[in-house]
Amino acid sequence: MPQVPAFMNNGRWLLYCPKDGEALPAWDAGVICPRCHPGILAKAFQLVKGGLFRPVTDLELVNQARQEAAEQDEIYVPAYPEEKVQIEKILRLRSNRENMNWIASETLEDLRQQNIEHGDPVPEE
Repeated sequence: MPQVPAFMNNGRWLLYCPKDGEALPAWDAGVICPRCHPGILAKAFQLVKGGLFRPVTDLELVNQARQEAAEQDEIYVPAYPEEKVQIEKILRLRSNRENMNWIASETLEDLRQQNIEHGDPVPEE
């Protein structure tokens, strides 16, 4: 499985699909882009009481999409930075989740300085 650089946005680790640029949640077990493989989100309808239906995962189509993605080497694994734990520690101290962001060009010192500038605490070393 190819590794793709991860980044932090609104307190969540994400990665960009290398094919179409879609931002995807970073799952350690691997990520399949639903734009490239729409079957990964396939639903079917199950009959319930009263003649109503509820959506359920269509396992056949989901498994087919997963197999297709694997064959095309399009299941992506997040490549986290070495400083992942320290980045999370600094960002968690921010009072506003919308400010819990990190990109690869930012250093730990940059993040600490941003916390100071916004009046958020800085973790002790």
